[in-house]
Amino acid sequence: MRDRLKDKKYFKRYLTETDRLIKKRIKKFRQGLIKPEREQIVKIDMIPQYLEGVVATYSYGGELGAMREYFGPVIDLVDQYWHESEKLTYNRKTLDQYGLSSYYEMLRILSLGYLLDIPNEEFEKLSRAIERDNVKDWIYSFLISSKLDNRKMSTEESYSYIYGVPEFYRSLREAILEEDEAHSAELVQKFVETEWYENFKKEGGGRVEIHNHPEDIYYGYWCFEAAAVVKIKGLDDSSFRDHPYYPADLVHGMEKPPKKKKGFFGW
Repeated sequence: MRDRLKDKKYFKRYLTETDRLIKKRIKKFRQGLIKPEREQIVKIDMIPQYLEGVVATYSYGGELGAMREYFGPVIDLVDQYWHESEKLTYNRKTLDQYGLSSYYEMLRILSLGYLLDIPNEEFEKLSRAIERDNVKDWIYSFLISSKLDNRKMSTEESYSYIYGVPEFYRSLREAILEEDEAHSAELVQKFVETEWYENFKKEGGGRVEIHNHPEDIYYGYWCFEAAAVVKIKGLDDSSFRDHPYYPADLVHGMEKPPKKKKGFFGW
């Protein structure tokens, strides 16, 4: 058990309901009950369902293989349906950037993709989706270039309207560019311990402060992006390894990934 706020019984119940909702939607697609013009909207909406399955599986102590079972469809959905759907519109103009909510979702996907050690050809699909949107961000670039040898780290960014992202992730961004490892680790520690949860609390959107909700909507609070930065840079995380939001065993206890199964997407 990794989560400290709920027990295994809760998370098994949560995952049972998640599976039911996913299967219900897949059944509707198979029966032709989803109108073609709504296909992209519905499948984009399924991405957080699968992601929450990944996170809930981690929270209750599930194996990495079970996490990858939920994560596989995320890759295919992003590859096929993410394009242009999550970009920010401001003053009736579509910008080459994501709003904070969509930015965080893609950051979580990239971070988990790295931490779960998915095959490079699968990670390539995530990179291509961002490139198709012409979105440039240096945390994205750092994660992508660390995983894929054919991508180079770039600090070029496409923000034409600042919408929370740079400020929200300031310490993590600084940690990536910081060459001194000890200082870089201090910046990650600052982000994990004093900024990550509080920033989401201020921003709202239902990512934190949900563990006391009367319905079963809590799936775990985990700062995967910090863990990815620590793993990539080889930082010493001993000073914050036991923090309740830091997924330490994804940095220190990885297992070799199994071969991808055929028919992974499920429809």
